[in-house]
Amino acid sequence: MNFPKYTFFLTSFPEIPKLEKNDEYFIDVIGQITAISDPTSITTSTGIVRMKRLVHLMDLSGNKIEISLWGPRAEEFEGDQVYQIGQNNHVIAIFVGTTLKSYNGSTPFLSGTSACRWYINLAEIPEITLFYTSLPHQVYQIQKIDLQSTVEVQNKRRTKNITAAEIC
Repeated sequence: MNFPKYTFFLTSFPEIPKLEKNDEYFIDVIGQITAISDPTSITTSTGIVRMKRLVHLMDLSGNKIEISLWGPRAEEFEGDQVYQIGQNNHVIAIFVGTTLKSYNGSTPFLSGTSACRWYINLAEIPEITLFYTSLPHQVYQIQKIDLQSTVEVQNKRRTKNITAAEIC
């Protein structure tokens, strides 16, 4: 009975970049979902095809962070349902078990793989209720992110190469 149902240690968005070399513990965050992609097949740098979904979060100060959900987590996330709710209501989420990533100088983002979980609009979590009540009444609809699949990227490359070859 004394064991908590939800456990997390929230990190503020401005503190996240300081954790770039962190490999000792996971990062937990809370924010308003502002954008979401559909799960999409992506070929990783190692040549493995995996599902990927992007979620954009914003804190109460307007700071933003991208969360990249991979593999089964990309498909388990109820993106269509979250998107529909987000057309008329705020959607507040706590993501737990993420890690900070950055590739070739890219903007750091949070990555959610097998350890990642989320709690969305759960009024029984005081942090979500407090966040929700701190937002303005006006709802900004969740946007769709167009995440191109590996096939779409390859088709665009082929089109560009053929066009360049035809010009020569």
